[in-house]
Amino acid sequence: MEKTPDWANDDPAVLRAWRNAQPDVICPVLPDDVTLVEVPVERGGGIECRPAGLSGGAVLHFHGGGFVVGSPNTHRCVGAWLAHIFKRTVWLCPYPLAPERTLPVQPLAAAEALKAAAAEYRGNIILSGDSAGSLMAMWAYANAEPGLRKTVRGVLLLYGYFGVVPVSGCEDTGLGPVSVHEMQQRLDPDNRMQGHTLFDPLSYEFPVHERVVAVGAQNDPLL
Repeated sequence: MEKTPDWANDDPAVLRAWRNAQPDVICPVLPDDVTLVEVPVERGGGIECRPAGLSGGAVLHFHGGGFVVGSPNTHRCVGAWLAHIFKRTVWLCPYPLAPERTLPVQPLAAAEALKAAAAEYRGNIILSGDSAGSLMAMWAYANAEPGLRKTVRGVLLLYGYFGVVPVSGCEDTGLGPVSVHEMQQRLDPDNRMQGHTLFDPLSYEFPVHERVVAVGAQNDPLL
């Protein structure tokens, strides 16, 4: 029987190895009309998901994983199905993980990714993210220059984390209060996020795009 990871106390290397061994990573179920292509490091790295019958524009997607685990490779299913649905190229963009890198590295990296995407795909960008990646998507918009914000057509947030520790939830899944608190500490050990106008999405002055779709689930403790 596979050991359940201890999201609050296990070493990040152990958590990453567990995530990389999951079925959706080892044997992903992908749509037939989407091609996956590795993006060169000089262009930002990650994976492009290219659907047949492109409709123009692109989706810049940030993977989830509590800011500690995950990569474009672990989220090929997410990216490929988004490409299939939107008929847009989806760029699964890597970003620095905690605890090796901490705030404000991630928000600044998110804004740089939007800058690269706007140049590569000539604007018309949908920002997207799941779980921790939802916060990356919001950071990309908030920390971008005003001109770059105009290239964003909308923001899609899937089961997002927005800096709030839940009062309940299952620790085995990494969504309990102890696990989420530890995730936040790994990301932001100096508590730079709370109340910061460009880091805290619940700050009154935090810049938010006019078109935001946030998807949650009935039993999602982060909702």
